[in-house]
Amino acid sequence: MIHLSFSIPDSSSPLRKTWDYSKVADPANLGELNLIYSYFLVDVEIVINDTMFLISGDMYVTLVDIAVGLRHVAENISRGKNSTLSFAEHDEVLQFLRTGDGILVGSSTKPLRAKVETEELLDGINAFLRSAYSALTEEVAGLRNNLMVQKIIAPWSEGDPLEEDEMTDPDSVIFPGEVEEIRATPLKFFNQTGWIAYFAGTDTEDARIVHVEGWEHSIGTALVVDPKRGALQPVTEFEDFTRLEKADQVVAALPGGGWRAHWKKEGAQGAPLTEQVLAWLITSQGKAITIDASGYVSDADGADTFIPPGEDSH
Repeated sequence: MIHLSFSIPDSSSPLRKTWDYSKVADPANLGELNLIYSYFLVDVEIVINDTMFLISGDMYVTLVDIAVGLRHVAENISRGKNSTLSFAEHDEVLQFLRTGDGILVGSSTKPLRAKVETEELLDGINAFLRSAYSALTEEVAGLRNNLMVQKIIAPWSEGDPLEEDEMTDPDSVIFPGEVEEIRATPLKFFNQTGWIAYFAGTDTEDARIVHVEGWEHSIGTALVVDPKRGALQPVTEFEDFTRLEKADQVVAALPGGGWRAHWKKEGAQGAPLTEQVLAWLITSQGKAITIDASGYVSDADGADTFIPPGEDSH
C-alpha cells in the first residue's frame, strides 16, 4: 500500500501567504527558483506499507518541488532505472531501487526501507501529480500557462523492462544506519559568505532568495543588497524576511585535469556510468565537488571511484 498526499495550509497559517502572494505576480512567468523554493508550501505525507518515509509536519516543502521530483522518479522507474527523490529545503533523500519483485525504497537520514509493486508506485505518483496540478491551477488559473507547472503532468516515456540479471539485489542494498551511497546530494547556492536569505514576499514584492553579502558587525545582522535603495541593508529591515540558510561556499576552483568519475550502477537500467570531470570546486569545509560537461554538480564522495587521466575504466 502506498499513500502519497499533500495538504495546503489553511487561512490561519502564516504559510498560506506562499499561495496568496503568487496571485499578484504573473503566474505564467513565475520562475523555477521561486516555484521550487518559495511558493506553494504544503505538508506532505509519503507512507509505503505502513512505513512513514515523510510526514513533514513542520518541515514544509513546496508543491512544485516535490511534484517535479516525483515525476522524475516515475519516469526513471518506467524506463527501467533506479531513482532518487530529494527536497530543495531538506537533507533527506529517498532512494528507489528496482528489484525482481518491485521497488525497494530507502531513506538517506533514517534506517527505513519498504517494498512496493512497480505499478502501484507509478499509479500513486500519477494520482499525486494530477492532484498537485489541479490544486495549483484551481488556486491560480494562470499557472496553466507556466512551463514548469506544465511539466508536472507532461507524459513520460517508458523504457524497456530490466532483464533479471539487471535488477538490484535487495539483500545487497545498504541504507542509512549502515552506509549511505546516494550519488546526488542536493546542493544549494554557492556564494562568498556561505549564507542565503529567504523572503516570503509581500503584496508588492515577489517571494525571493537573496545572497548574503556580508554582516553588520556592530549588531551581527546579515546584509543583503536592496536594489531599490542601491545599498546594503540588514535583513531585519525587510518585513517579509523569514530565515537564513547555509549555502555552499567555494574557496577554490580547479580544472578537471582529465579525471573521470565512475559509478557502478547509475547508468541506464543500472549499468555502469563514467563521466568526465570538467572542474573541481573546493568548499570552505574541505569538500570536493565535481562538475561534469553537462553542468551536473555532485559531491565527490558520491562517486564509486575516480579514474586518473589515461587509465581505462573497469
